[in-house]
Amino acid sequence: MSKIQSSLIDSLPYVDELNQQYEQYALSLIEEEMQRMAAPRGEHVPKLTCRTPMMQKEWEKRVAGKTETFIAPSVKRPSSKASLEEWKEAVKRARIAYEAERIRSICLEVDKDPMAGNKWKLHNEKLGKLVQAQKDILAEQQKKVQDINQRRQQSQTKSGQQLKVLEIQYQELVAKQQNLKSAIAQLESELSTSQE
Repeated sequence: MSKIQSSLIDSLPYVDELNQQYEQYALSLIEEEMQRMAAPRGEHVPKLTCRTPMMQKEWEKRVAGKTETFIAPSVKRPSSKASLEEWKEAVKRARIAYEAERIRSICLEVDKDPMAGNKWKLHNEKLGKLVQAQKDILAEQQKKVQDINQRRQQSQTKSGQQLKVLEIQYQELVAKQQNLKSAIAQLESELSTSQE
């Protein structure tokens, strides 16, 4: 036990007083060295491949440092003598402008709230659970529909076999009836010839 106690060191932390001139000198040396160093080329980073021309144009804008300025969509009111189609088109443009403004305000709210990212994650998780629940319901309904279709198919196959048997019996009975009619007609003709 004495060995363990002797290995423990009990001391206060060591703190140097910082001289402002030394700190400035160290920062100047670091800055000088950073200027002499070549900027990393990024050869180990694979080249970005864009799937669409639109993505390629957007990437080139970002690399060039160009930022998009928001242009609020303007809605022109048609004249009072405008046709119904022109009014429908104006309503369509107004809905588009409203949706753009709604999305813009949502984005501004997200930028304003530091916890917005977590809220979006929670919202997306809820939506994911809802989607999964709907997929489960859909799968269950599809299974029920498939079971019903299989039962109908089996019933129709069985009924089809019965219909074939009944059709054969019907054709046999029709043939017998024709034979009977021809036999009766022959007997009647024989009777009529024998009576004369």
